[in-house]
Amino acid sequence: SMPGISRLSIDLLVQKAQKAADLGIPAAALFPATPPEKKTLRGEEALNPQNLICRATAEIKARVKNIGIITDVALDPYTTHSHDGLLQNGEILNDETIEILCAQSLNQAKAGADIIA
Repeated sequence: SMPGISRLSIDLLVQKAQKAADLGIPAAALFPATPPEKKTLRGEEALNPQNLICRATAEIKARVKNIGIITDVALDPYTTHSHDGLLQNGEILNDETIEILCAQSLNQAKAGADIIA
């Protein structure tokens, strides 16, 4: 449903990032495809420093010197309900969602993200 968009293993992603850097592309945006078994109601995988997005970010930053990495702060890839916020009885828990999104931001920054969207 998204022409030109591919899911890549980390090793292939590093190769694509190098090609992009060689072409003068200044940054790449990464979005994870979280396995269903790692999705929860609260999206805890977003806080795992070894999650896919953090491992991919760290690997690219270690191997490709001239490219920035943009990550997305959102819970939808990590929740079973695919919503960006925490839900309770069909309502968004705004304050709790903000706390988790802040922690997710720090997690991505520690992995080496240059821009956190």
